[in-house]
Order: sequence, then structure tokens, then C-alpha cells
Amino acid sequence: MKKKILVTGGAGFVGSHLCERLVQDKNNDVYSLDNYFTGSKNNHVDNVTYIEGLTSDIAKLINFNPDMLYHLGEYSRVEQSFDDIEKVWRYNKNGIFAVLEFVSKSGL
Repeated sequence: MKKKILVTGGAGFVGSHLCERLVQDKNNDVYSLDNYFTGSKNNHVDNVTYIEGLTSDIAKLINFNPDMLYHLGEYSRVEQSFDDIEKVWRYNKNGIFAVLEFVSKSGL
């Protein structure tokens, strides 16, 4: 039986490389949740299912229980974050809370 693996931020630099590695194992079904604030569709990896949206909406966007979740999907550009500290705080705070709640409810 295949493992369903969800990577938040799978279209970012680190996330796309993680997806690339995970998809090499044919026993994995790899999914990415990304809002594309800092990630790019140019980083998409073949055989990964991409879902566009905010991590704060993870419970609405992910309609399956992953076997594993890698959370890399919050605003991470330090220099750019100083331009809109309120937005960074809101997305990161709400996003990590929603991901933790999702993990708790899904039994991971």
C-alpha cells in the first residue's frame, strides 16, 4: 500500500527538492500544498500532485489523511519579511496553528 505524503511548501527551494527525493520511491504518493508566495510553479516535480492554497486552509484543502507530513510552507524570506511584518506574522501564526490542528485531528 502506498504512503500518502504531504509537503507544505513543496514548490519552494527546499520543498521541491524534498518532493523530488520522496517521489523517487514508487511506494509514495506525494502531494504539495503551496500558496506560491515564495515558491514557484517552475519548481514543480513530475508525479507530485500540487494543491494551491494557504496552510491556514489545510483542513479545507486536503481531503485525505496523509501518512506523513513535512511542514515547510510558511513565509520564510527574512529580508522581504521586514516589508510587511504584519502579513508574515498573520500567515505564519495562522498557518502553523492550522497545520498542528490538522495533524492532531488526522492522527499523525
